[in-house]
Amino acid sequence: PLGGWTPVRRRPGAALTHLLNLLAAIALLVWGTHIVRTGMLRVFGENLRGVLAKSFGSRPAALLAGLGVTSLVQSATATCLIVASFVGKGLVPTAAALAVMLGADVGTALMAVVFSFDLSWLSPLLIFVGVVMFIARQATGAGRVGRVLIGLGLITLALQLIVAATRPMTESPAVRARCTPVVIGHAGVLRRCADAIGLSDADLATVGHPGEAASARPGAIPVISVEVPGLDAIQPGVVQAVCGRASDAFVRKACELGLAGEVDAIATAPIQKEALRAAGVPHIGHTEMLADYLHAPDPLTLFITGRMRIFFLSRHLSLRAAIDYITRERVLAMLRQVHGAMTDFGFRAPRIAVAALNPHASDGGLFGTEEAEHLSPAIADARAEGIDAIGPVGADSVFHQALEGQYDCVLSLYHDQGHIAAKTRDFYGTVTATLGLPVLRTSVDHGTAFDIAWQGKASAVSMEAAILAAVDLLSQRAGSK
Repeated sequence: PLGGWTPVRRRPGAALTHLLNLLAAIALLVWGTHIVRTGMLRVFGENLRGVLAKSFGSRPAALLAGLGVTSLVQSATATCLIVASFVGKGLVPTAAALAVMLGADVGTALMAVVFSFDLSWLSPLLIFVGVVMFIARQATGAGRVGRVLIGLGLITLALQLIVAATRPMTESPAVRARCTPVVIGHAGVLRRCADAIGLSDADLATVGHPGEAASARPGAIPVISVEVPGLDAIQPGVVQAVCGRASDAFVRKACELGLAGEVDAIATAPIQKEALRAAGVPHIGHTEMLADYLHAPDPLTLFITGRMRIFFLSRHLSLRAAIDYITRERVLAMLRQVHGAMTDFGFRAPRIAVAALNPHASDGGLFGTEEAEHLSPAIADARAEGIDAIGPVGADSVFHQALEGQYDCVLSLYHDQGHIAAKTRDFYGTVTATLGLPVLRTSVDHGTAFDIAWQGKASAVSMEAAILAAVDLLSQRAGSK
């Protein structure tokens, strides 16, 4: 849910500080890599060249040599320069040299994977052991090994610092700059999830109502925590009845705040329909829940992706039931709703294209009768009322034409007809809006992704787009009045 439109105050110079922290971390990474590379050369000296020279007998061995040396010296460039010196002297055939260089590339990729894991515990250990060895036996081989350990410790430390320095840059300033977001959920579950994905420093501020969000600690995430029995013991990525009850409770709370006028819009994350069913929730999804809890029996679903806006005649129906649902009366009623919604958002004479059901809009009845019996008469009725309805237009071209600006919106006849077009155009950036409610609702256009739950892999692009779309739609609605 989005609260008032109060911008968040930001600390002056914060962006410069983040940039300096990032540059310093990168410099430390470069320096650590340099220490490892020079340290390995001091430890092994010319033996590194010997390892490469002896491996040129077979290409697989040459590849493994390049991989191993690159992993040691932390530089594919250094490995390639050594090989190049051999080639320049005519001591190494070109084919073997290319195999070593390929191994160097593989070594670089391998080390990138290794350093992608959480190595925070390793950095202080390497630095401590390395410093002890370097100071105690500086002029010996052990001291040179200590130098290598120090470099490896600095590399792991630098990677941690880079992650910390870039985190504020990946957080969207646009959301907080344009509205005051408030999370409705369970603070305990959010904390568990944050810890699981390495965001233990996330600052969650529990608030009693949206009005307290604007005065929360700078940088904190305001959370209205809704208690649901058994929620503390949930397992990520598993269908559970308690999660269905929690989803229902969170949506109910958002609707209560919307009806009370405490929020301007609701932006929803995906919910798991099997969990809803397991919990005995009588609704199949968000739209039906919102219609019930907000006392709005006839909500209107809108997809927004780029310049394309898609409305839906029917939503969660089987394809057979969706086809049977198409009647002249229902299409006309929907065209009236769509015209009203588009006018509400500032379109004075919105051009509404109606997608055809059959191939080529039935080609005059060759591929079905729905266009002639229902769609065309409904469009004619709408035009007689002053609504600029167009079609029926073949579904294989109408969405492309809408993207080019020929129409202001498209009326899709069933769920997948519009979903496929929108998600193909932009899977992550498509936003769902539910109109005809006392409070505007937007949503991401993707599912719960149980396979990556609580792994830190989910993208926030859709959630950010949904929140900002709500702000834009509210602004358009306010500007049209």
